[in-house]
Amino acid sequence: MNNISIQYGIQVAGAIGTAIFVTLMTTYAADRMTVLSHTMDAAIAGKQALLDAINYTSLVTIGLAIVATIFSLFIRKQMHEEI
Repeated sequence: MNNISIQYGIQVAGAIGTAIFVTLMTTYAADRMTVLSHTMDAAIAGKQALLDAINYTSLVTIGLAIVATIFSLFIRKQMHEEI
């Protein structure tokens, strides 16, 4: 595999990751908007729904980073034992 293929793979993975998190945030904001619109003004509910969606997406990102860090420790340990 050459270096150009690796670079394209990294770009595609970054684009897919961004698309997943934007979709997650948009879906959560829409769900929160329907819940909050019954109890408050639409403009305030929209802002609150967006803030809640950003917080939720950040928590998911932190969770995935923690899981990836834990997995990376095990991968590193296996590579040391094989060498």
